[in-house]
Amino acid sequence: MEDWKERLIIESKDLQEKLHRLIDFINSEKYYELSDGHKKVLNNQKIAMEAYLRCLCQRLYADVDAPNSVVDMTWLTLMTTFMQPWTNPSSDAFKSTGVDRTQNVEVG
Repeated sequence: MEDWKERLIIESKDLQEKLHRLIDFINSEKYYELSDGHKKVLNNQKIAMEAYLRCLCQRLYADVDAPNSVVDMTWLTLMTTFMQPWTNPSSDAFKSTGVDRTQNVEVG
């Protein structure tokens, strides 16, 4: 494997771990004790990290030079499965904390 690709894989795994820690915090009781301003910043950070991770995945698994580049469907399926428990309020990851996930914080 090429060196740049190995570094990119390491970077994407590191980012996934950091993103999961952030999502775990957002799903914790402590998050709901924060001010709305802090919640907004953390949600913006989460959105930026998710976008960055998508870019890394595209670089790794998509033909970025092809018109209408599409991420390899196997990878897309894995990423969707991987992120689902942290992004789906009806999942067990949300239910296990007992925190009301219906509260929305405006992100912008």
